[in-house]
Amino acid sequence: MLQFIHSFLSSADEIVSRERGQNLNLPNLLLKGFNRPVVVDEVDGLGIKLPPDSITVRDIERFVGPAMEVEVIEVEQQSSVPMTLRQFIDYFTSANRTQRLNLISLEVSDTA
Repeated sequence: MLQFIHSFLSSADEIVSRERGQNLNLPNLLLKGFNRPVVVDEVDGLGIKLPPDSITVRDIERFVGPAMEVEVIEVEQQSSVPMTLRQFIDYFTSANRTQRLNLISLEVSDTA
């Protein structure tokens, strides 16, 4: 797959816009437009706090709670599979995965 992509692009920089967090704001988006994916190289100025690189899925489970309902996509059928965060993490960390499951989004901003 990567060879296929590299046959069209030599670098992701050809299709993304790189911005510093302090420059990613409404006035700049209105001025430059928002027609390419944005890679934020430095988060300073965004007003967000990122977890450490060492965070694990079990850490997230402890912070958010194992009973949190999450919407998971079963990839082959493209069907929605409701499950708890604990069920998804147990599956995610299992060596015997028989399905392809995708957790698209996990909102945790109001959990602390």
